[in-house]
Amino acid sequence: GGISFTDGVNITGSITASGIDNLLYLQSGATGTPTLRFEQGTTRRAFLRYQNAGQFDIINEYGDVTFWTGTSGSESQKMTVKQSGNVGIGTTSPEVNLHVFKGESGGAAANTDSSLVLENDSHTYVQFLTPTNKESGLLFGDNDNDNGALTYSHNTNNMTFRAAGANRMTLVGSTGNVGIGTTSPSA
Repeated sequence: GGISFTDGVNITGSITASGIDNLLYLQSGATGTPTLRFEQGTTRRAFLRYQNAGQFDIINEYGDVTFWTGTSGSESQKMTVKQSGNVGIGTTSPEVNLHVFKGESGGAAANTDSSLVLENDSHTYVQFLTPTNKESGLLFGDNDNDNGALTYSHNTNNMTFRAAGANRMTLVGSTGNVGIGTTSPSA
């Protein structure tokens, strides 16, 4: 069984539910917006809200949104979304749009034009895992989405540098030959 209310309910204190499958339902009409609102005193602070268009919102009106994991009493903060929109994974103080932190680098602060920072107290890599018959790489775009590039072909094991929309230099993996202006260097 359960208790249903057709009008609002105000509860002062805690609600405890015991049992195996405890559910809290927030149900609205077909085009409604079910919302769980958090208040301190009479000041609203945060919401969990489902929008009719299929969007789920987490809203904190007075600070950051943080995600924690761990076990009973030893939880730690894993991800932070700052009010500025910067996201930190492994850091509570992301310096740019996305800051992935594994360890303190001891280096300078991030360049203000950076969108992505990967920080570690040891070696740091960006790894691309692709099938053996595909290519991976870094693309640099302006009016063209890949005007410049550094690509690796897993099929041929060649590394290619592209500038101004054309392949300019190729390192042939099987021989170590470098080609400037050609993709098939013989020496």
